[in-house]
Amino acid sequence: MFTKLKKEYLRFIRKQYFKNKNYYNKNVLLRDVFGKKRSRRVLLSTLTSSLTNEINFSHTNLLEHRIEAEIFDEFGYSVDVTNFNSTSSYFAANKYSVVYGGGASLIDSLHDKNCRSICYSTGVFSYTQKLNTYNSLKRFANTSNKYAYSSIRDVDVNLDYLYFTDCIVILGNSYTADTYVINSNIDRKKIYELNAFYFDIVKPSFCMSKINRSRNNFIWFGSSGFVHKGLDILIEFFRQNPSLQLYICGANPREKEFFSYYKKELSNKIDNIHNCGFVDLKGEIFKN
Repeated sequence: MFTKLKKEYLRFIRKQYFKNKNYYNKNVLLRDVFGKKRSRRVLLSTLTSSLTNEINFSHTNLLEHRIEAEIFDEFGYSVDVTNFNSTSSYFAANKYSVVYGGGASLIDSLHDKNCRSICYSTGVFSYTQKLNTYNSLKRFANTSNKYAYSSIRDVDVNLDYLYFTDCIVILGNSYTADTYVINSNIDRKKIYELNAFYFDIVKPSFCMSKINRSRNNFIWFGSSGFVHKGLDILIEFFRQNPSLQLYICGANPREKEFFSYYKKELSNKIDNIHNCGFVDLKGEIFKN
């Protein structure tokens, strides 16, 4: 078993390296994206694509970072944007009043007392996530004898952002915020919670007759990271409860170990488990 685990882990690392080799080298700086030429300047170390691309509905992160840029513009800042995964820091060569986000530029800003640094974090404390995702990996391995590295969410644990920034803005609730305090001595007062972003696309009409008919229907709506997100737990539950219907939206066939183990369930060969594949948020299937 150890040999198999080692082999799967090395395959996962190689895949991550070659996938991220190009992705993590986005050394781009967009200057004064709103053309305001103000004396106060902010650097958003987030995603340049949020300002250069049209907002799509594949993920909310482009919407999040577009709104952040617009807020700083309303506050009277000239807004520069770089990528959080840039291997270059743009802080030293420019004068910024605020750096927001993550990455090399945020770390460099920590050494300047005249600059306010704001860390943007999209979930629980990174150490907590790393621990949880490997616990999930072990859970699935114990059940399936498969090591589904492609179905977890491994993260880097970078404590510089969290300990030394002036404040931390997180997506999540009080439970999410508390994971930062429980696993460190970070001051809870400097953590600010934001509700998760969403796309306001469909205006549902609630009808009691439809609600009553749908009480046994459940949707899992997600994307990559099935084991990390607990889809295996749901599938096992619905296998044992055939009177309940599960509709899986967003299942990614690239997670081969997961698809191999749940081949029957994800091939629509179980009466009460339905794999709907990718679902367009603007399409008729989602509306219905």
